[in-house]
Amino acid sequence: ATILQDRAEGFEDKSITVEQANWETLTSEGVEYWRIRYIGVAAKEMTDNLTLTISDASGVIVTDTYSVAAYAKERIEKSTDENMKSLMNALLHYGAAAQVYFDYRTDALANAGLAAPAAAALAAAANASTTVKHNLTLESNINFSFFVPKSAVAAEGLAATIPHDRLEGSNDKSAVVAQAAWESFTSGGVEYWRIRYTEVAPKEIGDTLTLTITSGADTVVTDSYTVAQYAQERVQNSSNANMKALMQALLTYGAAAQVYFGYTAAN
Repeated sequence: ATILQDRAEGFEDKSITVEQANWETLTSEGVEYWRIRYIGVAAKEMTDNLTLTISDASGVIVTDTYSVAAYAKERIEKSTDENMKSLMNALLHYGAAAQVYFDYRTDALANAGLAAPAAAALAAAANASTTVKHNLTLESNINFSFFVPKSAVAAEGLAATIPHDRLEGSNDKSAVVAQAAWESFTSGGVEYWRIRYTEVAPKEIGDTLTLTITSGADTVVTDSYTVAQYAQERVQNSSNANMKALMQALLTYGAAAQVYFGYTAAN
């Protein structure tokens, strides 16, 4: 099976091959299906068409074209679950805000024809670290980046761990990021190490991520933060209206995901 992502003009299309050994069996209403996943649709790409093609030696057996936006709008129209409808509505407004911010397919916004959801309330801004900086990359999961000044850490022999403190009743996650995977980044004349954590689902934007860098038995750097904190800071402090709208849409989408999946402190 191949899946082609038809990206906007000026952007290279993406394509993957999914071997049959990686297809998953799924049964719904007594019907057995093959589930074939495509992972990698960024927030701004919800209106990109994804085309699945399954073929054998004799030729094409199945072909199907769809998009994240088309799926979400179908759920809004047909679902009887109000939390699902709210989640899909928030998702589409989040995607449209990303399209505007990144200037991507703005002639076909994901939220066209939909009323805006009520914006998620903002918490009081937290005190940000004066040493470690942060950033988000809005892929299929939310990629969170810690930026550690190179002057704060030794050049070699370091280890970075990022525990992900999930809601009670959910298994915590943790990532070890080898120093070879740290990226060099310069901003405002300051050199940083960029250390990424790529496993934040939308419902987990309030989960605490803690970066710890050690050298032998010594802790060199520790910093705790959440995606929600970062987004709230951008809403409150950014001078870029499109950035503020994108971060507010992300918070609203995250809040809708928490309600839909029951991922709240009350549960």
